[in-house]
Amino acid sequence: MKTALKFNFKQIEHTEIEFIGEAPVAVFDISDEELVSFGPVKYDLKVHPVSGGALMTGFISLMTKRTCGRCLKRFDESLSVSDMSHFYERDENKEFDLIPDMREDILVALPLNSVCGKNCKGLCLVCGTDLNSGECGCENPSSFPNTDAWGKLDKLKISKPKPKGHKNGSSKKKKI
Repeated sequence: MKTALKFNFKQIEHTEIEFIGEAPVAVFDISDEELVSFGPVKYDLKVHPVSGGALMTGFISLMTKRTCGRCLKRFDESLSVSDMSHFYERDENKEFDLIPDMREDILVALPLNSVCGKNCKGLCLVCGTDLNSGECGCENPSSFPNTDAWGKLDKLKISKPKPKGHKNGSSKKKKI
């Protein structure tokens, strides 16, 4: 299915044009089902004539189904980009497609690690039990030996080797 989100400079010669509606996510070529699944993309965009070109402004929003980075449960998350702004350099013979810039803004707005809630406890590091459902009875992982590797690195003392050719802190040759 093709969605026409295109313009040319003849259309905006005297006034702005507006694009309002929704488009299926397939139009935006975002398809990694393991990472995220999307609902339709809603948009409200305006293309304004400006000096030297055109400026597209507006917002897009959509619902996503994500996997929590802590407990691995699926959850719905709203995603919106409210400050879209793209400049198109004037070219009278070209038709400009807004889809690639909208796709880019969606991808940039995706969080790197989504969490189902700020109080999500995640999975037990030992047995894998979902700690949101209750305690598992495993020993507290912070009390395990060797779990504080970064802390041990902070205590590590490294002696710096002396550079070759330097004696007694001076590298200058002395006249005798």
